[in-house]
Amino acid sequence: MPIYEYACMNCSLSESRIAGLDDHTVKCTSCGHDMERLTDGEDLFRAYWENSERTPDRNISSS
Repeated sequence: MPIYEYACMNCSLSESRIAGLDDHTVKCTSCGHDMERLTDGEDLFRAYWENSERTPDRNISSS
């Protein structure tokens, strides 16, 4: 599961949490109010998608 950044809507606490893709809000460990996920799903996988579009360097020398 990916790690997301969350911020509390009440006390401004920010935390990193392991969560599912659909867990947009969680409860704050400090005050119990809702925390909102700051990291967008597209941002989370951007590095993967950028790297997957590259073609591998295939310098294979024959002996």
